[in-house]
Amino acid sequence: MAEWVGLEEAARRLGVSGQTVRRWIKAGKIPFQKERKGKGYAYLVNIQALKPGTRLKKRVNNQGTRDHPASPSPQEAWALVMAEKDKVMAEKDRVIARLQLEVETLKGELSEKNRQMGELLFLLRQAQEQVKALPPPKEKKRRFWWPFG
Repeated sequence: MAEWVGLEEAARRLGVSGQTVRRWIKAGKIPFQKERKGKGYAYLVNIQALKPGTRLKKRVNNQGTRDHPASPSPQEAWALVMAEKDKVMAEKDRVIARLQLEVETLKGELSEKNRQMGELLFLLRQAQEQVKALPPPKEKKRRFWWPFG
């Protein structure tokens, strides 16, 4: 026989908030039924028919400590941390290699730009010498009747 309880009672028994129970109902993790009450509906939850993988209230074992079946042991946690560290270090090495390649490319582009600037400076000096060698402009003859110059 199924045991149907209200949202708040289900939340209390499962060790979660009422909002979490509502989210689980919406996600389909908990079997429920709607019962018409006055102007609205009351949601009833079947505690005994929970789907596997639903988080339940943490229970206290004989030693007075909480059981954490999903929590890894310290050795497993250390192994997970070290594996994650290795992944991060490998990603860091890939990023460093990519950035070093980009720096080398940019150095090549910079040396090419410096060469081009040297050529432009040489051409500018040549143009300045040619301008100095030009004869001075002729004096314009002023027309006394023309008011604009």
